[in-house]
Amino acid sequence: MEKFITKKRFKILLILISLMPAYSSLGYPPEQTSNLIVEVLSNPLTKMFVDYNIISKLLLFLAALIPYFNIKNSEKYTLGYYVLILLFVGFFQNASFTESYGFSIITGNVTLELIVIITLIYDLLKNKTKFSKDSFHKERIWIIPLMLLALLMPCDFVDNTIIPSLSLKMFINDAGFAYCMITPVIIGTYLLFEEKTYVLTLYIISFIGTIFGFYNMLTWFVFNIKSYWMGVLHLPLVIISIYGMLISKKSINHNI
Repeated sequence: MEKFITKKRFKILLILISLMPAYSSLGYPPEQTSNLIVEVLSNPLTKMFVDYNIISKLLLFLAALIPYFNIKNSEKYTLGYYVLILLFVGFFQNASFTESYGFSIITGNVTLELIVIITLIYDLLKNKTKFSKDSFHKERIWIIPLMLLALLMPCDFVDNTIIPSLSLKMFINDAGFAYCMITPVIIGTYLLFEEKTYVLTLYIISFIGTIFGFYNMLTWFVFNIKSYWMGVLHLPLVIISIYGMLISKKSINHNI
């Protein structure tokens, strides 16, 4: 199983899933897929919970901090929170009542995040992953600034453009409800404190994170260069996900 997940066939399958047609209650021509995705992600259902933004950030911060206190079974709290927040974000961030397409769902995103959830639940039930303060990887401390960048997501929206901003808004924005900001924090925690690596979990969440990261690199550095800063804010996802893949692949090769 561990060898299979690193095969090209498995990677191609996940990429194809990411390209699944979106759902629209009004229907839409395929060439308007990108427009539909923009409308959904511009006004997702998570916006209904804006009053809870600061709570979601605090919980994500605590999920990343728990292993440092050497709490028994800390991995269950960290990965368990990731499961719970993805059950919410997986649907609500990828669904919206749009003006042009009616109720719409980005089915590829939802499916990929569901795969992550299933993998994590299996990991938790089988006690596959172990975190420990004593196994803190000092050589990976460079990950922490990237995790903080994702958690804070310092930006503002001015004249239809996303720009850098260090205002107090970064403490109450919706990073805690955004898959692409949550994921690097969780993978980063995994990489910093892991005592026993379960490559199935690490590889899948890292590869899927890389897929999302790649699409965002295209979006913000190619198609919407004016808002390049959002591309910068997705670099933690790209860098940490790729590093997670390398670590898990190394573990697989070591065990063969």
